Formats: sequence, structure tokens, C-alpha cells
Amino acid sequence: MLLMNGQQTGRLIFRLINYSDYDQWLEFFKDPQTSRYWVYEKDDPETECSNWYASQFERYTNNSGGMNALIEKNTGNLVGHCGLLMQNVDNNSETEIAYSLLPQYRNKG
Repeated sequence: MLLMNGQQTGRLIFRLINYSDYDQWLEFFKDPQTSRYWVYEKDDPETECSNWYASQFERYTNNSGGMNALIEKNTGNLVGHCGLLMQNVDNNSETEIAYSLLPQYRNKG
């Protein structure tokens, strides 16, 4: 599996995502900048967030990568998610590096 769990940096802890993160992560889908360049029609933030979690847990189950929760060490708050995702591109399996950050943690270096 392409996931990190328990690894740390100076500021962050990596762990598997869980449904208890939902309320914090919902803010990601409420931010209009999040979906600014999405090419598909969006649902309401609650549906988008629920679908996102369902997709990640499906990736975990199918061993096709997935996102890790990024937790700020000094507060215990969810910062965002990052991970390696297996994608099918032109009938080839490719690894995508993906990350998404909550608005208040963007542009922090």
C-alpha cells in the first residue's frame, strides 16, 4: 500500500484518514478557491466531502493508494491531505502525487 501512517516531519504527523476528520475537511469544500478549476459540475459541499471520503476509503480497500491526513503537531488540527494515487492514464497505470490543504494552511511554506 502506498500510504504513510505515523511518519513525521518537523511540523506534521502523517496518518490514515478517518471519518472523524469530516467536519474539519468540510471547510475545504466550502472554499470557492478549492473548486475554481474543476471541470465537472459540483454538488453541495456536504455531498462533495462525503463523496471524497468514500473515494479515499475505496482506494484503501483496493490498495490503489490514497490520501494521508496531515496533522499539525503543535495543535493536533487537520492541515490537509497528501498521498500517492494510482491513476489509469491512456491504459497505463501511473502514480499521481496529490495534496490538498485547508485554506488557512495555504501559502505557509
